Amino acid sequence: MEMEESLFIAAPQQAVWDALNDPGMLQRCIPGCTAITRKSPDEMLAKVHINIAFVQKDIVARLQHQHRSAPDRLTLVGMVGQRATGTSQIVLEPAPGGTLLTYKIKASINVSFATLGSFVINKTAKRLSGEFFARLAAELQKAHA
Repeated sequence: MEMEESLFIAAPQQAVWDALNDPGMLQRCIPGCTAITRKSPDEMLAKVHINIAFVQKDIVARLQHQHRSAPDRLTLVGMVGQRATGTSQIVLEPAPGGTLLTYKIKASINVSFATLGSFVINKTAKRLSGEFFARLAAELQKAHA
């Protein structure tokens, strides 16, 4: 599954950058996230309750920050064992009154969830990605109103 979207966030570029690197902010914005533990400056473990069609499951995902170029771009990589991986390349650009955030996501799911069908998985991945970035925008706009 691949997708690319852009959204305007009414907050300065540095604030958006800081939020993308803050475990507390990530926990508030990741749908179903109940806890995030930082393992190193570039790696965290996230406990997440997922709901895909009729499957509900608690998972632990490994989140990594890669290819950081503050405050302009970074890559977030999420992995659930060897079964599921997702990469989000994020670009931040200053814009009048805030920041333009563009993200490009690539995700692949290999075993157990694959029985649900790619349509359901892709639709859910797009929904969860959209929810994450919408929550991030709302949190930042609230803080910088």
